[in-house]
Amino acid sequence: MRPQHDLPGGADLLQRFQAFRYSVFRLETLQVHAGSGEEEGIAAFHRGEPYIPDAVEMAYAGMVRAHRAAGKVWQRVHAVREPISDYMAYELTWEYG
Repeated sequence: MRPQHDLPGGADLLQRFQAFRYSVFRLETLQVHAGSGEEEGIAAFHRGEPYIPDAVEMAYAGMVRAHRAAGKVWQRVHAVREPISDYMAYELTWEYG
């Protein structure tokens, strides 16, 4: 997985996720994230391999847990169109699971 700060707008987005005071809301509408750096994970998912989070995913999850433990609210919505794309199948199963 590519670090969030390497994505367009990623450094600002990551800083906002780290510094918010009470709540954060993220709306996602893209059905495919080409060039996201997740190609290896997507291929492994489609081969039926087990999910193994990488260091970036573990750090992000740790940040979310720490904020939630401090009483902060995290909300994330991903609008999905049917039939779902291969990327959405991967993301809904591995990344949101």
